[in-house]
Amino acid sequence: MQFPLKKLLKDRTRKEIFLYGYIYSFIIILSIALIIDLLLSNYDDVLIEIVSILLVLGLLFWLHKFGHTRLISILLMWCASLASFALVLTNDFAHNSYFFLFFVPFGYYLVLNKKDILPQVSLYFIFFSIFFIYGYFYSKNRYLFDDTTALGGLFIATLFVIAIGIFIYFAIEQSFEKLEALNLQKELLLKEVHHRVKNNLNMISSILGLQGDPQDKKLQQLIEKNRMRIESISIVHEMLYKVDHFESICFSEYAKRLSNHILVSSSKQNITIDIDASKITVNLENMIFLGLIIQEMLTNSLKYAFENGGKINIGLFRDEDRYRFTYTDNGKGYNNLNDINRRGLGIDLIQLGAKQLGASLEITNTPGLTYQLEFACEEC
Repeated sequence: MQFPLKKLLKDRTRKEIFLYGYIYSFIIILSIALIIDLLLSNYDDVLIEIVSILLVLGLLFWLHKFGHTRLISILLMWCASLASFALVLTNDFAHNSYFFLFFVPFGYYLVLNKKDILPQVSLYFIFFSIFFIYGYFYSKNRYLFDDTTALGGLFIATLFVIAIGIFIYFAIEQSFEKLEALNLQKELLLKEVHHRVKNNLNMISSILGLQGDPQDKKLQQLIEKNRMRIESISIVHEMLYKVDHFESICFSEYAKRLSNHILVSSSKQNITIDIDASKITVNLENMIFLGLIIQEMLTNSLKYAFENGGKINIGLFRDEDRYRFTYTDNGKGYNNLNDINRRGLGIDLIQLGAKQLGASLEITNTPGLTYQLEFACEEC
């Protein structure tokens, strides 16, 4: 079972992950502070915390609904900054509340893009300086401002935070940018590999087609079957070439494309194929074996099961870490299931595919014919 957080963070960039982490951390921390301040009757702080939480929840909704990651990041950081300034001002720089102002810039470093860090952090420290100058002249609480040691520590802490920001800006961010550029290059190369594999498989299929002899029907049928097997693999690589991630393929989309291709090639009439798989994904290796299995099952059904049309149902269902694949046709079926082994290579390939998947294969008359495979697939 996938956790919602895993689904939320799937396919997101590093900055987007930091953004979500900062948002949820901000909400949790302020919620705890809200409860404490309610118990202590610090109602001014409570008001600031409630407004801040509502604003951040609004930004979170906006992020889910419309995206705009860069804008949300900037607004979030200024919301956190203003909340911190307001809390320090409300407490008149007492109880070391001003230490919160030193943690805010780390959010800027983590959440903002590299081009936004320098201007936004510079603007933050301008407000930071103005804020403390105001406090020095107008604060009634002299706990901080009349203590030269505390002021010196404040100055050193400010320089330390700025130094960390400079290090992140010039070292860590550049390293991440190089890694992201390298990953992009690898993705492009991998796309090109899948594209070339697809083209090579199509070329082999075309060469096989040229070897056909219209006078020899058995040879022609054998060549067409092997072409369909090759094309079932080719479709996998074509789909991987067109997506942004390569670890898995949407089963329903693949099964739909493959079944339509086989149906058109067979020229069979009044055959309906239904796919039931929700949005389940399957990794490359397992999809190739499932594709070969579906191709053999469909070919057998179209050849042997139907006379005047029929219906085929293909499904893939998930139960925690187990996957159940079902294939059912409403054709004439078999009086004796042992007869299915006489079909030769087709059933052999189905059994071989099931073995490669580590799946148990069950074949039953319903009436019609039903195949069921159950297998583990952690990467689906």
